[in-house]
Amino acid sequence: LDEWTNLSPLRLGTDPAHVKHHPYWAGPLDCSAIAWLAWNEEFLYFAVDVTDSVFHQGHYDFSYIWENDSVQVALDPLLDHSIGAYANDDREFGWALAMSKSVTFCWQGPGAPCEVPEMNAAVVKKSNGSGWTLEAAIPWERIGIHPETGRRLGFTWMVNDSDKHERDGWIERTPGIGESKDPSAFGVLILSDTREDTAREEWDEKQYQAAVSHWQDLAATHQDTPQAGFAELWIGNINAAYADYEKASQAYSEVISSGAVNQSTVVGAVTALSELHAATGRMSDGIALCKSLIKAYPDDPDAISAGVKQLSELLIRDQGIAGARSSLLQLTHTLDAENSLIPLIELIMELALTHRMEGKPTLAIVEMQAFLSVLPPGSPAVARVADGLQAACTEAVEKGEADQVLEGIRALVEMPSSERYISPDALSLLAWAYEEKGEYEKAAEQLERLVTRFPDHHTAASASMALAELRLSQGEVAAGERMLQRIVQYYPRQEAAGQAGVRLGKLYEQRGEIQRALQQYRDTAANRNLDASNRTWAYIALGNLLRFELRDYHAARDAYDKALLLSADGAAGSLARVQRETVNKEIEALSSAQ
Repeated sequence: LDEWTNLSPLRLGTDPAHVKHHPYWAGPLDCSAIAWLAWNEEFLYFAVDVTDSVFHQGHYDFSYIWENDSVQVALDPLLDHSIGAYANDDREFGWALAMSKSVTFCWQGPGAPCEVPEMNAAVVKKSNGSGWTLEAAIPWERIGIHPETGRRLGFTWMVNDSDKHERDGWIERTPGIGESKDPSAFGVLILSDTREDTAREEWDEKQYQAAVSHWQDLAATHQDTPQAGFAELWIGNINAAYADYEKASQAYSEVISSGAVNQSTVVGAVTALSELHAATGRMSDGIALCKSLIKAYPDDPDAISAGVKQLSELLIRDQGIAGARSSLLQLTHTLDAENSLIPLIELIMELALTHRMEGKPTLAIVEMQAFLSVLPPGSPAVARVADGLQAACTEAVEKGEADQVLEGIRALVEMPSSERYISPDALSLLAWAYEEKGEYEKAAEQLERLVTRFPDHHTAASASMALAELRLSQGEVAAGERMLQRIVQYYPRQEAAGQAGVRLGKLYEQRGEIQRALQQYRDTAANRNLDASNRTWAYIALGNLLRFELRDYHAARDAYDKALLLSADGAAGSLARVQRETVNKEIEALSSAQ
């Protein structure tokens, strides 16, 4: 960005108003930016140098690049200050490095929402890993006005920050994009034909001195008060933004050691100083600072959450995701306060989610079993781990990993006070795992447990059907039949009732109870609470019985016709059509023979 050095910069991250929508902001070295603007007859040029401790942009759908690391710009070309929503003249663009390419997206403007691949833009990650840069040329034609000296238009910009999966927050020049679309809150951009002769260093020095002087005056006016501590924090932030790390460290340390400072200000100083340590080769000091913050404020959820989040970021950079999970898990052994433990477990769970996103649910299961082993049985965090464990086991089912599913769910259901955490889904998973391993009686026990304990749960009917089939497959015909009858009686509106009705009819056929089978099929087909597919299968079964056992071809054709009226398409409809055509031929053959 050397060609921009003689233009006056616009900075983000040097004023509290810039960062009010970034709740866990850890100072300018976590996320800040410098921008420059220029113009000619064809383009409005925009360049940004973003400082970002962790780069993350994972969206395939470019309309959502704002959820990860990206820059957004909004323009009000007519300067009509529309309140609370965009007007037709307004424009909003965004840029990101996504899917290994520079992406430009338009959310407000001609054709929006749309990608704008023809716009000349380049997004590049810095080689030292400290952030990324953007250079873009926005055609005035797309903005919708003709540029001229002295022209005034509304303008604002913001940087989205995302260190993992979702947006952590954003820093903004003015409101109007991130929280709501509000051109009335934009700043004003004036097109000038005067090129600056002042070097960037001189501009920076002027801005730096003005900002520091403001906060120094505030600190002097409010000595030994929380306001003075807040001013000292921002003296540290400004020095960090302008790369005077020694002065920044001194200011942050002053805040931490001061006795007359709000807790939130201390949290800001600790996280910012830890980020500074990490950026200057003192990672272990940064990690130690975060751990001390977590232990210092066991009753402050905000302080704990900020400390845990910053600690995890530093551990990931230092040890990788696997190492970070291990270190955080070890930390749980040293914490007594539930307030400290819960956000820590939440974060470990979030890190374990990376295994699932990588298609490795069994690794997530193993780690969540370890979490359960360190949590007291009554801890509220157990419920969160239980949910995550069940989600990972559900994904493992799709991969056929019966052993890991069995171990994972057993770890949950066998822990003390487990009854409060056992869900129908957990019991279904356990039954599946036992059945996959050939332990049918244990599978049946879990299904019985599910339908007995959770008879009104939406999975109870399907679990009952699975239990009935399991009993029948093991030769327990009487038990299977009773379960099928129970499904038909107690769950008449659910899909399982249709399946059970047809299955009962088949049982009666096998025993030679033809009239009973006919009645069962008719009752199932006539049940208007069932969906069309279930009723169609019942009509097909009825038609087949009439045709093959009773040789009543006309009645069979009538049953197939009713099946087709319910489901003309799909597998059931196709079968009904074939059966009707066949029985028609049989009727014609009989008529010819007569």
